[in-house]
Amino acid sequence: GAGIATFVSTGVVTYLAQEQATAACANVQEAARDAADAELLTLPRVMGHPVSIAAPFATLAAVSSNSSYEDRSFVHITSAPGGEPELYFGVLDGHGGSECAEFAYPLLSVAATQMLADQGPGPHSAEAMEEAIVKGFLRVEEAWTSTLKDEWLRQPNCQTYGPPGTERLSSVGTCVLMALVHRGDLLIANAGDSRAVLGQRG
Repeated sequence: GAGIATFVSTGVVTYLAQEQATAACANVQEAARDAADAELLTLPRVMGHPVSIAAPFATLAAVSSNSSYEDRSFVHITSAPGGEPELYFGVLDGHGGSECAEFAYPLLSVAATQMLADQGPGPHSAEAMEEAIVKGFLRVEEAWTSTLKDEWLRQPNCQTYGPPGTERLSSVGTCVLMALVHRGDLLIANAGDSRAVLGQRG
């Protein structure tokens, strides 16, 4: 898919509330809807030519080599215990189709936040943060595979061939790269072959 860079810029952005995601991860979605201080930014894509937007966070996407755009990105802003902001930046590199990346991108950061909340009030150690992120990734993966299984079993002919279309969905996936800024610490998580490059000005 297209290469995406998520980076820090300057200015002001209008925050968009998280929209309805997939029912298979209802507990994560419910947590996102109930969190008044949780905001998911849907940022404009840049296709073919540079576009300048006034925002503290932005994404840049090259023209996709595929007929359909399979990648997704997100910025999720929420509050840590004590009121400090937590910033999640995510890039999903879909393959075989966009369905998995489309399913996962609204849920990953919310799942990690929920796993952290389950550990009790902070401050949390780096090890606790790592554990929460891993569990969040696993929860979203389980929700995706459960969705595929439910769709597969929905049709009576699934014992032999599976319902039309699901044989393709079973090979759809996504790589994930997520950065979390928590109490001044930067944590990087990845699934698949996506990698982060840390740069510093000056």
